[in-house]
Amino acid sequence: MFPNLYRDMASGMPDRVTCRQCGASQTVDPAECLRHGWPKCCGATMSLPGFTMTKNAPRSYSLDGPKCPKCGFIFTPDEGYYYDNNRYTSDKCQECGTKFSVEVHHSTSWLCKLVE
Repeated sequence: MFPNLYRDMASGMPDRVTCRQCGASQTVDPAECLRHGWPKCCGATMSLPGFTMTKNAPRSYSLDGPKCPKCGFIFTPDEGYYYDNNRYTSDKCQECGTKFSVEVHHSTSWLCKLVE
């Protein structure tokens, strides 16, 4: 639907993904993956280089901002940098000093109601 949008978003993204479980890798078209989904291997979505994690490493998820996987400190995402999935790939916790990788995910949805 918006091919140029996906091309622009994918600009500069790596064109290779890796399985976190078995280490298999494959070449992909990042724009097509953004449009239709990333490949799966060993029952999980394959990851981009730089986002690999140690098996069973602590992980965290937050809708409020980046959250340290060790101590749970949540960063206040008050700058555009926190929303850039190409540049914001790692950070260091302000509270405990732990270094961790970051994956930025964006979501858009529309709610439409009939107008009578």
